[in-house]
Amino acid sequence: MKFSARYFDGQRATSHEVTVTLREGEISFQLQDTHLVYKKNQYVIQSALAEVTRIIELEDGGRLEVADPSGQFSHHTSTGYVTKIIYALENNFRYIALALVMTVALIWGFISYGVPFIAEQVAHAIPISTEKAMGEQVLQAMDVEEYVFQSSLLSVSRQEKIKLQLQNLCQQQTNCPPYKLLFRKSARLGANAFALPGGTLIITDDLVHLARDDNEITAVLAHELGHINRRHAMRQVLQSTLSGLVMVAVLGDFDSIASGLPATLLQLRYTRQMELEADAYALQALQHACISPMAFVNILERLSGAHKEDDSKKSTISVERLLASHPDTEIRLKAFKDTKLKCGFAQ
Repeated sequence: MKFSARYFDGQRATSHEVTVTLREGEISFQLQDTHLVYKKNQYVIQSALAEVTRIIELEDGGRLEVADPSGQFSHHTSTGYVTKIIYALENNFRYIALALVMTVALIWGFISYGVPFIAEQVAHAIPISTEKAMGEQVLQAMDVEEYVFQSSLLSVSRQEKIKLQLQNLCQQQTNCPPYKLLFRKSARLGANAFALPGGTLIITDDLVHLARDDNEITAVLAHELGHINRRHAMRQVLQSTLSGLVMVAVLGDFDSIASGLPATLLQLRYTRQMELEADAYALQALQHACISPMAFVNILERLSGAHKEDDSKKSTISVERLLASHPDTEIRLKAFKDTKLKCGFAQ
């Protein structure tokens, strides 16, 4: 069998058009004044996909490239029976489509279930000092040049009163995590409270002004303590990173993941399950501290309305876009509305 091919010697990028003879397992062709011959064990005919150029690797580092739209070389490939079956499958559109669907399903399943499970296990294994360092870096990024935060305008006595009430709530818990409460003013964030990795709680002046009493403020902060208790921020950082690595493995684009990591740390979203876990912690904490669950209902409904009003007037970074999202508010609040006030620890 004779065919035309492009010959590369493996040393230069230039190629030569040659006429190749394939006979009894031996490949030969004329290159200018040289006649090259390769025995069966001196070359490998690679598998090809559909009309993609087939490669014939030569023992001396050279190679031949030949178009093989009809698959005429498939029975000459230096591979076994299994590889030939794979070749046949690779050139069947139905199997290609099925493989694509299965691949997408596997990636989606791993990112949806595998990544969160791995992230949770790793998050609890990471030293709290490492998580604190990460939270401090994020806070510094928010504080720098007053881009996101400005100094709080609340009086020291007002801040201390809020801190004291949160401290009293924590003293009624058996599982209150270590935390540091900070106050910030932010025109960009509006009324917000959220937890950074490592246990830093941030509450804005606008949220304090929005609350009608200190119990509402404490209720919101109790929810954020739930995020700290379950290390949700760290888990989301890990989930985002692991998901990015999966996409790198699939798409081979590492630069976009690496360059976008700082922004990712500032825009992580908690999953619905994480929000429900934080809600459950807050509800139990309010019960132990003899604070009505309706305090959380009232402030969250008012907070949701305030964010909708702000979004209609100007572009702001809402709480949904900054380390937390609060989906299905009515469904989440139902548990608080249906729970009667019970003071103290459950028996």
